[in-house]
Amino acid sequence: MFSRPHPRPDREQRIAERAARNAAQAQTCLPRRAAVVGGGTAGPAPAAREKVPGKKRQAIRDSARGEACTVRLPGICANDPDATIWSHARWLDAGKGGATKALDLAGAYACTACDAAYDGQRKPPPGYTREDVDRDWCMGHFRSLLRLAQKGLL
Repeated sequence: MFSRPHPRPDREQRIAERAARNAAQAQTCLPRRAAVVGGGTAGPAPAAREKVPGKKRQAIRDSARGEACTVRLPGICANDPDATIWSHARWLDAGKGGATKALDLAGAYACTACDAAYDGQRKPPPGYTREDVDRDWCMGHFRSLLRLAQKGLL
């Protein structure tokens, strides 16, 4: 009933054609890639730079070890200092974007359970809305900023 106008090439021929196309495309990208990466024979690649200077402050992240959770979502909070992490804000205004975390300064000491509820990986506590969780996270953020100031990290 339906016939193809041209016979379909066999598998090996299709693979060879695809390899030839990929090789031709790679040749056209090489000069641009070398310029972007800093490669070629022009010398060593430039040192890596932060996208946003001061964005990553490892001391703030490390300071979460042994801290109490400051978010304190009722019915969810583990109240376990061993489970406390530095929870990053999830707003664009805090420097978040795409697959990039927010500025380290825009965060809160949160146990993993509260952080999961804030990030939406876990349901909010009974009777809470997303706005309530955000509000409690913001209060935890303010409490965390005070702790960072007491530790001399701000």
